[in-house]
Amino acid sequence: MHEEERRQQDQESTQEVAWGRNSVLALIEEAPKRIKKVLIARDSHHQAIRKVEEYCRRDSIPFQKVERASIERLCPGTSHQGVAALVSPVELLDAATLGQHLPPNPKPAMVLLLDHLQDPGNLGSIIRSAESFGASAIVIPKRRAALPTGIVLKASAGAAARLPIFTAPNLLFALDQLEPAGFWSVGLDHKAPETLGGKPLPVRLALIVGGEGQGISRPVEMRCDERRRIPMEGKSGSLNASVATAIAMYEWKRTIDKAGSAP
Repeated sequence: MHEEERRQQDQESTQEVAWGRNSVLALIEEAPKRIKKVLIARDSHHQAIRKVEEYCRRDSIPFQKVERASIERLCPGTSHQGVAALVSPVELLDAATLGQHLPPNPKPAMVLLLDHLQDPGNLGSIIRSAESFGASAIVIPKRRAALPTGIVLKASAGAAARLPIFTAPNLLFALDQLEPAGFWSVGLDHKAPETLGGKPLPVRLALIVGGEGQGISRPVEMRCDERRRIPMEGKSGSLNASVATAIAMYEWKRTIDKAGSAP
């Protein structure tokens, strides 16, 4: 590694990183102002890499050819495909302003509240599904929860840069903002007596999903207007958080579409 590259590597190791050809291209397309610099391996000649260079020139995004080892040290253990982008952290909004970013009551709207979800891959997958099924926003607590990082950006396929993400001191605070705006809170709980599709989900839905292993915390569970479970067969017991969340969001979208008032 060149000495200049080594010095830059030390500076870059503390920054947010996205990697992979498709993820970097998506970021350039959707959020070019968040990209500080793109690093490209000198031995990469894939057509998508040439497109990355073309887009960087088009949008005046600095890019640099470096040794492949530099990228591997920046994002170890990943399939970086010879390209990485140094990006500003995804903008996290204050949950106190949540109501200002949502469709007015009584229009359909879904807000996803994640109760201490800690796996970045799960968070990225959930964000991607949330955008696909028409969620208006995502809320995460400020502590003991996964935050949008390079892994999340990649797993979300760029959706983390497009869908508003809010942080709150806790989810009870977020529910305080949502309830006056006509939202009905439903917590996913595999032990709940009511099934997900037992009756139509509310048009204005605050969907609460618990963290891996722990589920919804007791204070939040007590605050839910209702809890519902996804009916299952077999002996698995419960679904992965991102899978369960996607099923619930699809059920809401299906209910809204069936009513002829899709958001």
